[in-house]
Amino acid sequence: MKKNIFFFFFLFSVSVSGQMSPSWINHFCCFDSVGPHSFSYPLGVVVEDDSLIVAYFEDDSMKVKIISSNTGADLSNFDFTNDTVFSPVYYGGSFVKCREGYVSVTSTTDANGSSFLIFNVIDHNFNLINSTRLGTAYLQNKMTGLFNYPGSDTSYYVAQLSDSLRIFNFNTTDYSARVFSYGKDRMDRLYRNLFFNSSGDLTVVGFEPDGSHSSLVFKRIEVLNGNLLQSKDSTLSLGYSHECLQKDDSLIVVFTPLLPWPDLTFMSVDMNSFEYSDLIYTGEVVTGYFYRNLCKSPTLDKYYVETEEELFQFGTDYSFEYVRVLGQSTVGIYNQSPVLFDQNENPILFNSYLNNTILNEDLICRRLDRNSGNTIDSLIYDDVRNTPDFAVAQFFDAGNNLNLLYANDFDDAFILQEEAQLNIIQLSSLTNSQDEIPLEVIEIYPNPVTNKLKINNKNLAGCRVDLCDLTGKSLKKFILNPESEIDVSDLKTGLYFLQFKKEGIVISNAKFIKIEN
Repeated sequence: MKKNIFFFFFLFSVSVSGQMSPSWINHFCCFDSVGPHSFSYPLGVVVEDDSLIVAYFEDDSMKVKIISSNTGADLSNFDFTNDTVFSPVYYGGSFVKCREGYVSVTSTTDANGSSFLIFNVIDHNFNLINSTRLGTAYLQNKMTGLFNYPGSDTSYYVAQLSDSLRIFNFNTTDYSARVFSYGKDRMDRLYRNLFFNSSGDLTVVGFEPDGSHSSLVFKRIEVLNGNLLQSKDSTLSLGYSHECLQKDDSLIVVFTPLLPWPDLTFMSVDMNSFEYSDLIYTGEVVTGYFYRNLCKSPTLDKYYVETEEELFQFGTDYSFEYVRVLGQSTVGIYNQSPVLFDQNENPILFNSYLNNTILNEDLICRRLDRNSGNTIDSLIYDDVRNTPDFAVAQFFDAGNNLNLLYANDFDDAFILQEEAQLNIIQLSSLTNSQDEIPLEVIEIYPNPVTNKLKINNKNLAGCRVDLCDLTGKSLKKFILNPESEIDVSDLKTGLYFLQFKKEGIVISNAKFIKIEN
């Protein structure tokens, strides 16, 4: 097994010639142009020694694939058909390592429309040693991931919404299962994680969508008997989407409020009382309103907030440090890959972007300098099919090579005759790759403006410009003229945003205030 640490990036595309290429790519599952499969869905990846253990659903059964992390070759394949999923309805799942081997949970309905969860326990030799089916009411949205109770390697919890909020507790040793049911109140969907405080109480975070915004709903549960200890609605009109991060006995929440301005905003919530702090407005306007990640650097001295189009860096006092434009994605909500860090704490991002030829998503990986946000090295990967490619999860293997699980034609939600293929790509060649389009330095004036907004950068002439309002709604699109000015005289008083694109890639953003004469 390789013990040195390597972080490797390169440029590869079917339309670009060059000596760099991925170390390997393993395509698997469900891509058949003649007879489409019902669906495919990734459950999880476990890294062990020089192997990758990949669990996924294909058609109506769970499968496990073992891939060599050195060569990308299939080592073994297993099909667990004892509990089948009734296609085409499927609501997600989870797969993690446990003391006995591996445990998975999936949720679906059967041919009669009855809803249930399936817990499977697989031993270290990949024999199915238990399968437990638990009935539930009709399924509503995706459930959370599968999380073990702190200090225990046998007790696992998962939350799911149906006619009520339900907490499932499953023991991988004696296969006992408990189900606790609570009124949903205003909860309409769940955050993907569960959180445990220092007392061992379980916190579930939900959302109550209301048009263009939502409220946060918190429930604290005593796990021994399932007693509901506290339930609280944030009572705040929080906008668009949220990300959560646990810090000791607090949850740090990042979101975009509706008023007074759509700033990137932080809030701290005490997990013992659900009291929350005053809102911390950063003054930074978010272009893409969907939040993908909130994380801390390994030494815990930086916060990183990733939206569908930007990466923000903040100090631990929430002071703004920089923002890096990542580029536009038409379906950023389907990109789930976490932010990783190299040995120098430079952030690594793997996500999708709208390419410059067709309305399609290709993959882009970037390692950014932690001090400036500039690209150190990068990869652009265009899959051989003209299908959207979505980054599901990036991870390091035991040899510290960077890997990405991605999917073609993936909707990460209610699957309905979805023809998707899953893939793992490994990057393992250190290069200075082809440069990305650099982020342009832009100055606009006057600001505030009454009639004509001037752009102090002649290189932007010919760029496509998207003018958006506070909600992110596009009001007009045009090509920047050689005079580098924009007529905004017809706009109402207020705050607006400009997004500049070259060849379909976002190269700069700006905001301005329109006032009357």
